Amino acid sequence: MIVINYKKVKAGDKLRIIGRGAPNYAELGDIVTVVKCMDPSDGRCLVVDEDGEHAAFYLATDARRLEPVVSDPAGIEDEVMTSDPETDAERLAELESLFDLCHKADMRAIKQWQAATGRTRVWPDQTALVGWLLERLDEAEASIQITAAHEGNTKFSRLP
Repeated sequence: MIVINYKKVKAGDKLRIIGRGAPNYAELGDIVTVVKCMDPSDGRCLVVDEDGEHAAFYLATDARRLEPVVSDPAGIEDEVMTSDPETDAERLAELESLFDLCHKADMRAIKQWQAATGRTRVWPDQTALVGWLLERLDEAEASIQITAAHEGNTKFSRLP
């Protein structure tokens, strides 16, 4: 992910929807065009998608939902692609598989958080989600320790 420097974002810049996305506006990976960045005290950046729909992203809270679209950020293409189309196709399939795996894990965790909190229309912030998942892990480990102690097994250690 490339971090946006909102002080440098200007009208006409292309941005890609990433991270938590933009529910009810755009899908992950969609490209939007900056229409106008408001005064920094206002903190909004107005964008338009390919269908002409407008949206405002708040710079303080939505920074992880957008990334700049660049043709070859920091020479990444040189690291990922080769001159062999078969190797490139295999590498692309590997990267897509990894992305899909991460996305499915995120979605599974979000659904668990939503069910536990009753907030079915809310997607938690990534930090809040990870914190919530770590609390569940601590609870599970405590339960295992209690069960192990009850059964006379005093050896328990956190999995690596």
